[in-house]
Amino acid sequence: MTDTTHNGHDSWAHWNVSLWLNNDEQLYNKLCNYAELAAYMTLSRADAFGDLMAALPAETPDGAAYTPETVKPLFDEQVAEHIRYS
Repeated sequence: MTDTTHNGHDSWAHWNVSLWLNNDEQLYNKLCNYAELAAYMTLSRADAFGDLMAALPAETPDGAAYTPETVKPLFDEQVAEHIRYS
């Protein structure tokens, strides 16, 4: 049986976006800042996510697009982390 996942992610694009958002300091800070705004209800979750998407470049340096489908799981995970540890 062939493993069709990409390091535990649904696709190469999901993996690549996760790689960049979790390992590039500026991108990670953006992700965390908008997640914090959502967690503490400074902005609605939808507004914080929309603002995050607007703040991200169109694609990673490797060519994977920052789309709602690739970014939302990472955003939701960060919001949960902020709530869990607050």
